[in-house]
Order: sequence, then C-alpha cells, then structure tokens
Amino acid sequence: MQKLRKETFGIILPDGWLGRPYDNQHHVKGLVVTNNIFTIVFDDIREIKIENPKAYEFSKIEPNWSSLKFLSCQEITLKWIPFGEEKTGNFSIRSYRLESGNTLEIVGYFHQMP
Repeated sequence: MQKLRKETFGIILPDGWLGRPYDNQHHVKGLVVTNNIFTIVFDDIREIKIENPKAYEFSKIEPNWSSLKFLSCQEITLKWIPFGEEKTGNFSIRSYRLESGNTLEIVGYFHQMP
C-alpha cells in the first residue's frame, strides 16, 4: 500500500475518464476490501466503491504504464467533492449499476506487477 500511495493513477469509469485522459492524476490514500466490495479513497476528496466484480484484468500499456480493470461489477459508485466546493464538504454521488460492460479501469504505474 505504501508504494501505491506514492503513485498517481488515471480513472476510467463506465462512461469515460474522470477528468482529462492521462492528465488528471489521482493519489491513492486508502484501500479497504470487505465482503467483495473494494473501496478506494483518492486525494481525500474522491472515493470509489466497486461491488462484486466478476473478474480482474491486468495489462501492460507501455513500460511505465499499466491498466487494472475490475470487470462486470454489480455496482460502481463514485463519491466526490466538486472542484471549488472543498470547504463546503458537500459530496456528489454517481452510481453505475450492473450492465453489460460495467467496468472500472485504473491506469498508472503498478510496482512489481508482471
């Protein structure tokens, strides 16, 4: 986990990139797995819950970039504080329910992965 916290990652939701592709990079602050629900906290103001993924896929994109996909998830929920509203503490929530191709992808550099 300590190595992941030093890296930044791009996030691809079922409807596309969170922010601009390869431009918006997010730092992992925490990772919890409970009952096949993965909760990843990025930058203290973004949280992604990945429920019951049916499979995982890891692939190299180029020497310093890799992709980790969570495939056929029952639900993916993104919770975040919109830019400029950090002081308000008001979160926005976007959920993606199970559909064909309901996939979350994290793109970045993963230490000691094949």
